Amino acid sequence: MRSCTLPFSFPGSHKNSPQRPIQVSKPFNAIIQGSHKLRYKIELAFDGLIDLPQSKPSPTYEKLQLLLSRRNAWCKLDWKHEFRVPMSGSCRAYELVSGIFAKSIGMGLGHGSRHFIMSTLPSRGHPSPQFTVREDVGVPSKDFVIDPTQDLIGYVSESVPSLPPSGLSRL
Repeated sequence: MRSCTLPFSFPGSHKNSPQRPIQVSKPFNAIIQGSHKLRYKIELAFDGLIDLPQSKPSPTYEKLQLLLSRRNAWCKLDWKHEFRVPMSGSCRAYELVSGIFAKSIGMGLGHGSRHFIMSTLPSRGHPSPQFTVREDVGVPSKDFVIDPTQDLIGYVSESVPSLPPSGLSRL
């Protein structure tokens, strides 16, 4: 049986990949090409994704085309829409996690920043950013970390005698 290089993406088949393209036999390639469902599963695995149930199911062919068009857009940085999200003030620390951009505004060389701004980034489901601004979170932070999936913000601050030992603040 002769082998051929797959005409679609597999791990290592991108132009800039250091890995060699994967080769399969022509009959196996024909099976893959003849099944949108099989090809969709392979392409999902290539991107490290899984197919989740949808409230409005789509045909496999449409999902495959959407997946390939999104991959192509990322490879070319060819955005469908561009949004500018204004974030005032200088930046002392920032985080970009799960569609949330958050930053604290630098307030000189003191004990840290108490000012916190957070914005959801525009997406297909939420086209307008939503902002949360706190002028004083109650803790002068040098840095922070966010985990939007747990509704969590952790602050890193110096020990300040005028603050309670816990240094906790609820937003």
